[in-house]
Amino acid sequence: MTDIKKQAKAAWDRSLHKTNLKQKFQDTLIFSHDNGMWNADRETIAFLSAFRNSNHLIVEDIYGVPRSVDPSKLLAECVERYQYAANRWSNDYQAFAQTRRADDV
Repeated sequence: MTDIKKQAKAAWDRSLHKTNLKQKFQDTLIFSHDNGMWNADRETIAFLSAFRNSNHLIVEDIYGVPRSVDPSKLLAECVERYQYAANRWSNDYQAFAQTRRADDV
């Protein structure tokens, strides 16, 4: 294989690995709470933060089903889930960034 093809393959493999790391992060954000499925993304955290002092809130889960939840409990779980996923993604990405060759990935 020529050097150009090897370099192109290595660049593609690195790009694919970065994409896979991000997808793994996104998948980790999805969780079950109060009979609903939720995504602990920044948008959900910001939305729930506005209702932190409420005792009751009707919110649509990821499947579009309205669920009655305690916003402070759901917010706490979202923040915990997001921090866990972000730390894991950061650690995995740092290990990947130190890799110089596609064969080491």
